[in-house]
Amino acid sequence: RIAGAGPFRGNAGGVPEEPASRAAEPAPLPAVLDALRAGGLAPHSIEDGFEVHGVQAGNFARITVADPARVVPDTMVLAYTEAELFVDVACALVRVFGPIGIDMGDAAWLVVDGSRDAAAIRKELSDRYLAMAKQLMEGMASAGPRLE
Repeated sequence: RIAGAGPFRGNAGGVPEEPASRAAEPAPLPAVLDALRAGGLAPHSIEDGFEVHGVQAGNFARITVADPARVVPDTMVLAYTEAELFVDVACALVRVFGPIGIDMGDAAWLVVDGSRDAAAIRKELSDRYLAMAKQLMEGMASAGPRLE
């Protein structure tokens, strides 16, 4: 998703909501790959897109595109073993597409707009996961043991 202009806000509960969207100008796949390389990544071309490999062996983010001549984030199809790699990809692609929103499922939306590096965004994501785990543990502790 391409994030719209304006600050990213959370809802009343502090949970980041889906950002407003805007249309992105399409870019050819070679320009996308160049942006990834300029962002310090080493994309591997595949037939209909590219892969970025994680630090641990076997971890990857695979992105396929519908039209290599007109790539836009909204039509990218994502497959992965390490979802956090999409933070790195989005940071690199901001130079091509502008701000990008990433739906991290239960951890809500992240907006990558070039104002923070990937490490800061990954830290925010980690903090969200830790808060979710803490909330789960507190809920389990307050429920106490039960026999049925």
